[in-house]
Amino acid sequence: APEGHGKKTSPDGGVYDGEWRAGAPDGHGKMTFADGSVYDGEWRAGKPHGRGKMTLADGAVYEGEWKAGMEHGRGTLTCANGAVYDGEWRAGAPDGHGKKTSPHGRVYDGEWPAGAPQGNGKMTVAAGKRQDRARRAGTPAGPGKALARPSAGHPTRQRGRKTRGDAPAAWPPPPRAH
Repeated sequence: APEGHGKKTSPDGGVYDGEWRAGAPDGHGKMTFADGSVYDGEWRAGKPHGRGKMTLADGAVYEGEWKAGMEHGRGTLTCANGAVYDGEWRAGAPDGHGKKTSPHGRVYDGEWPAGAPQGNGKMTVAAGKRQDRARRAGTPAGPGKALARPSAGHPTRQRGRKTRGDAPAAWPPPPRAH
């Protein structure tokens, strides 16, 4: 079983270069996967664990904390389309407080239990309009304040209720980084 520092190529063409313990990546190392994705960071028992950066072949990048091979703790995911989630992660999904910026400039800053914006948060659209309200399953729910009118100057309807301001549709959670 490899110990210390070394380089190994897997049967599928992936290459790991870094520290080994008991025959598995353990410590600091860099894995270049067969599809071109790269993880550079800390490993424990053959899985990303600690601080690290995963760059996917499509250009998406997650940089932050890992636990047992999944995003866990504080981290930032920048998607290939320009969307960015910066916040807390648990078991590979946004969970806790975080901020997501869409490629079009919409920003949601609030709670993300189980990968979807829920609870209290603030939505700001590109024009600077802001909405403070509770969210359920990613959509506005319950009482809240829209702090600006839509650009057309007319109230909008969300689930049959009149609201003032931008009331965007559900915003899916960011994709997993591996």
